[in-house]
Amino acid sequence: MQNILVPIDFSDASLNALSYAREIAEKTQAEIKILFVFSLHYADRSI
Repeated sequence: MQNILVPIDFSDASLNALSYAREIAEKTQAEIKILFVFSLHYADRSI
């Protein structure tokens, strides 16, 4: 394993996933890639 992709939105679950990915990366010499994820909500005023 060379890369570990961790999607993160700063929720508790995603921070736990990042912590777990770090443990794996240290053991396997993998590189962690962090992908920040968010939802954009907007009102459609054309309706």
